[in-house]
Amino acid sequence: MAMNEKVHELDGSFKALRAIINVEGEEAIRDYTGRFTKTLVFTIHKDVRFIHGFRGMLSPLHLSPPFTVKGDFMLGEYTGPSYTRKGESGERKLVPYRFKGKYIIHLGGLKPYVDGVEEALRMYERRGSELALKFDNSLHFVSVEAVKDVSRDILGKELEGDTVTVYLKAPAMIFNVYAKTRLPKFSPTAVELLMTPFLYLAGNPTHSPSSLVEASSVLGYMVESMYSLNTLRPVFVPFRGKKEAALSGRAKYILDLPENNGKKEEVREIIRKVLALGEILGIGESRMNGFGTITFSSRN
Repeated sequence: MAMNEKVHELDGSFKALRAIINVEGEEAIRDYTGRFTKTLVFTIHKDVRFIHGFRGMLSPLHLSPPFTVKGDFMLGEYTGPSYTRKGESGERKLVPYRFKGKYIIHLGGLKPYVDGVEEALRMYERRGSELALKFDNSLHFVSVEAVKDVSRDILGKELEGDTVTVYLKAPAMIFNVYAKTRLPKFSPTAVELLMTPFLYLAGNPTHSPSSLVEASSVLGYMVESMYSLNTLRPVFVPFRGKKEAALSGRAKYILDLPENNGKKEEVREIIRKVLALGEILGIGESRMNGFGTITFSSRN
């Protein structure tokens, strides 16, 4: 199947944007910057605030925190307040963050919702006007420098080789989908990591025992590598006055695909689509609040 045919299968339903913004904050902030992007989007496109998901059903939008700009519309490093260890007791101290300069944000999800956000962003881009945004009890002045639709770039990515590395660009909240516990998961299987995009690909964005079995029958061919024990780490972020645990770093999976060539290619293509949707939609929970932005690479 040609790349354009692969892209055509999904690009009518899902869309991904990258926007380069300039932000100048009057004061340093002490809250998770994924909420800053959410506040920005809700301010410029007020209809978005009415599409909150509810427990058991996935949100139709993913809004990332701001990143440093890397190259041409590439996501650099996550920016925001951080916790550091102080003293022999190991007590974590919050270090505030002040916005100053150029950043890039990622927005992705179901196409009708993203279209509305894109229209609002491009309006500010054309006007060259500055928006005064209140966040964490201080003013931030925001202007939109450039907007790019990256849907086809992501949906056209190939799955090469026999390994896949998933980079958690923003802290991700990943929970154990096999049990009722809500404790965070720090050594996720591919099913746990990619359950959200798999459900969207299956056309049923709700968690259920049957969807878990269906996801396991495909994503079970992605075997977590021991390498990931050294590259994944827990991080703590301030969120609405609380210290939330999340996952950062990168996870490597080995593709142990079926021997039958027809089945092998079918499974490989489904995994490719799931990974692409993961880049567009984010992973895990609280995606509208900026958690779970990823990119992936399959080059050995």
